[in-house]
Amino acid sequence: MEAPPDALARDSPVVRAVKDIAFGSIAGMASKVFEHPFDLTKVRLQAQVLDASARFSGPIDCLRKTWTSEGVRGLYRGLPAPIVGAMAENASLFLVYGELQRVIRAVTGRPLDIQPTLPQLALAAAGAGMFTSFLLCVFLHFSLPLMLRHGCSTPIELVKCKMQVQMLVASPTAALPGPFAVLGSVVRSTGVRGLWLGHTGTMIRETGGTAAWFSTKEAVGRVLVSRRVKAGDGADKKLRPWESALSGACAGAAFNLALFPADSVKSAMQTEEELRPRGPGEKRPTFGGTARAMWKAQGVRGLYAGCGITVARSVPSNKIPTPPFLSPSPQSMPEIQTTVTPHNQQPYVTRTYPSPEEIDAIIANAGEAQKKWSNVPLQERIEIGYRFIEEFKQASGDLPVELTMQMGRPVSQGAGEVRGTVERATYMLSIAQDALKDVPLTESDKPGFRRFIKRVPLGVVFIIAPWNFPYLTSINAVLPALLAGNAVLLKPSPQTPCAAERLVAALHKAGVPEGVVRVMHLGVGETRRVVKSEGVHFVSFTGSVSNGREVQKAAAEEGFKGVGLELGGKDPAYVREDAQLGYTVAELVDGGLDFLLWDKDGTDFGEPGAFFNSGQSCCAIETYKLGDPTLPETNLGPVVSLASAARIRKQVEDAVVAGAKALVPEQLFPAAKVGTTYVAPQVLVDVDHSMDVMKEETFGPVVGIMKVSSDDEALKLMNDSPYGLTASIWTDAENNPTSEDAFLKLTDGLETGTVFLNRCDYLDPALAWTGVKDSGRGVSLSKFGECFFVFFWGRGRADGD
Repeated sequence: MEAPPDALARDSPVVRAVKDIAFGSIAGMASKVFEHPFDLTKVRLQAQVLDASARFSGPIDCLRKTWTSEGVRGLYRGLPAPIVGAMAENASLFLVYGELQRVIRAVTGRPLDIQPTLPQLALAAAGAGMFTSFLLCVFLHFSLPLMLRHGCSTPIELVKCKMQVQMLVASPTAALPGPFAVLGSVVRSTGVRGLWLGHTGTMIRETGGTAAWFSTKEAVGRVLVSRRVKAGDGADKKLRPWESALSGACAGAAFNLALFPADSVKSAMQTEEELRPRGPGEKRPTFGGTARAMWKAQGVRGLYAGCGITVARSVPSNKIPTPPFLSPSPQSMPEIQTTVTPHNQQPYVTRTYPSPEEIDAIIANAGEAQKKWSNVPLQERIEIGYRFIEEFKQASGDLPVELTMQMGRPVSQGAGEVRGTVERATYMLSIAQDALKDVPLTESDKPGFRRFIKRVPLGVVFIIAPWNFPYLTSINAVLPALLAGNAVLLKPSPQTPCAAERLVAALHKAGVPEGVVRVMHLGVGETRRVVKSEGVHFVSFTGSVSNGREVQKAAAEEGFKGVGLELGGKDPAYVREDAQLGYTVAELVDGGLDFLLWDKDGTDFGEPGAFFNSGQSCCAIETYKLGDPTLPETNLGPVVSLASAARIRKQVEDAVVAGAKALVPEQLFPAAKVGTTYVAPQVLVDVDHSMDVMKEETFGPVVGIMKVSSDDEALKLMNDSPYGLTASIWTDAENNPTSEDAFLKLTDGLETGTVFLNRCDYLDPALAWTGVKDSGRGVSLSKFGECFFVFFWGRGRADGD
């Protein structure tokens, strides 16, 4: 696996080297003891390709004959050399692999909190394999005694292969030479150069095989994690032990399959002296010449002799995990965040969380950058804001599809969020100068004394954004905070990481310094650390009530920093008896309603609309098309996750069991199957407030409809909720003065932040967006939202000072 950012940033080169060498040595020894009999079989099969007649018919025959004639000692003939070599080789591989990742990050400018790509990991692994094949042999070149003690890649392979075939030609009673005797014999007969016989094959195998091993382990690990996460089996993004073992097994198979013919040629070259001695004056074998001879003798079969047993033994031997500081083990690997596309349940993007040290450094850097940013004149910050809008619009063509792949909204509806983001940004920029200016108190100043209130930026603002409308909810806080002179750390939902990156990229292109606004991909623990940090001065959170409570607790553990909370909502709609039904139903269907109060006696509910708040909008039931959200004709896509789909279905099922009646036949929507993220729209009647579907958030295409007898009953039910975000009332106020009076009376009694008349789910940027009860506290949008990210400092002076 790739070296995690915390290991790369935290450990010194010496500590990393000690860890790599220690674990590499242990892992190398353990694997070699297990696999040596199979490796012996492989070498013997490879070595007989150029013989006139084969000694063994296959791997099983080779193992059987070796056991019968040579016993256990024969199966482990030549083991000491590869044990020593594996210790050195594995240690070098792990060390160089981690260091090459650092080099690649430095060259490409890839941040530590962004996971390396698979091609980058493969490049680092290939470099580690090539470097190792040369490095250990350089030691031999300069010091033969050092080689005799510690070994090197090709000489050790040479000794091992020669010892593994000695018994095939020696007398049963003959005393066989050991590894040092074999080395001495090679040096005496061919010189030191002879120790590198077959090195071309070793280099090819190590370079390609190592790249295959590390990249396969990483790729399989990512797939296993994403499958587990999307199935709702825990939110932990780290590999579990069995996942690490499986990915290692696949990696071992990939290593041995990659470039196996090069290993076959190497083995044939290194055993030629024992099995096919050269006559006087014959040239030493070459890699190319041996490869051609093997191809001519047995074709592809000869080049892959022993491949099957090699791959088979590599599967269990490579279940030995990679070092805990290199692999995604639960002990120390930083969490990898995987975004799963809702409609096809495939991994879309991954991000790696930063280490504690990196988090602290990012916060400190933001604090320094904020001091400079606050000195930029307000008018200049506003001009940068207008340039941001242009940059954002230029990139908007790709946003709908990207949003669809992240959170499932039909691609046909993505442009609406882009337009809304531009609208809100434009309005907030238009009022910034007036909203952020000093407040004079000239009308009440006493003679000889002048006073004013100065708006001062808070410092570093941490913004936690949700997934359902990632651009709209982010711009509500990001832009006002920047205009006020703050630095911003933006944490997007793991479901929509690209939205935050797009937003921040446009801000950077417009002229906001990189240190002033930055995306931070964080897990729960990392988020808590940022919230608690003394370097963060305000936290703006949009999300669930439970998570909001955790944010509030963490913010109060050390100090009393400000917190803005936009939490849950269960947005009721009350349709009075004089409402214009055609208009009302169409608007409600296209909005974000969670339950409906209906003051229409005798109304047939057979074909109502469905109203929901799932990050998408649609039209009436008969025109719904539930399916692939990437298709332009689809107007109802999947919900965000399998867990969400299961929760929505349970709400409906529980309501029906409790007496509710479902009006929409599920067979109208064949895509809506259990085990998928596709959920059929549903309208429930005969519901009451004992059911979760009427009081808890749903985030899906479900609405409950209740009949009421009066405005008073409607008001009581609308307030019977732990939430208070928005509500809407539908009545003919334009043509009926008494209806307008009824609306105004109802608004006075409603416990909610925003009340709409004859519309719903539209955030007017000129109105303060706020909530009551469990819907949170604080405000965004409007001139009050602009002032939410500043301190108010009083200033006064006497004339003449």
